[in-house]
Amino acid sequence: MNEAQTPTDNGPATDRILRPPLAQQVADRIVEAIASGAVQSGQRVTDSDIAARFGVSRNPVREAMKILEAQGIIVSNPHRSTRIVVFDQRKVDEIATARVAIEKVAFGEAAASYAADTGLLRELDRIVDAMTRSARQSDLIGVTKADLAFHRAVCVASRNEIILTLWETIARHMQISFNLELQRDTAPLEAIPGHHWALREALATGRREEVERKIEDHIMRLQRQR
Repeated sequence: MNEAQTPTDNGPATDRILRPPLAQQVADRIVEAIASGAVQSGQRVTDSDIAARFGVSRNPVREAMKILEAQGIIVSNPHRSTRIVVFDQRKVDEIATARVAIEKVAFGEAAASYAADTGLLRELDRIVDAMTRSARQSDLIGVTKADLAFHRAVCVASRNEIILTLWETIARHMQISFNLELQRDTAPLEAIPGHHWALREALATGRREEVERKIEDHIMRLQRQR
């Protein structure tokens, strides 16, 4: 078995939960470092520096950097210099605009499912509870991860595979932009779970137009406050 498929226990292969490939784990760690500010947007990075930072070999780091370059988070120039893309306000606004286009469809199409299935609502409740715990601990990364989990759950519930694929394509961009926006937000971190509880309540009604309006307002809240 290769390092990309490490089982979490010693049971039969069919019962094992496989961890994400190491390169994907490293890519996630790089994104978390950018989101937290440990690695600055626009900063020059090398595979050796990242390997040393995370205590891994350079091969999975190189694979991770290729993943992030394909997603537009890292850029390489012909002289072999590699940098993090600059996440300025224009980039954050572009991500928000893309999110509105994708998530209005996802939330609108998922509304009927949430109205009919309390199990789906309980999943959102668990995510909001985790978000609340992170907010109380001033854990910005924890809040961001729960935020992403909430929106991904709704995309899954929409049963629209194209929408889910599009959302996954910009998920790492969203993690970085979430943190940047939360750092600039004047509202307390504890307010974030409440915003998501309001979305959960709208989904429970099953009213598509209301849900689409709520998600657009939710995504564009900070942009409209400027």
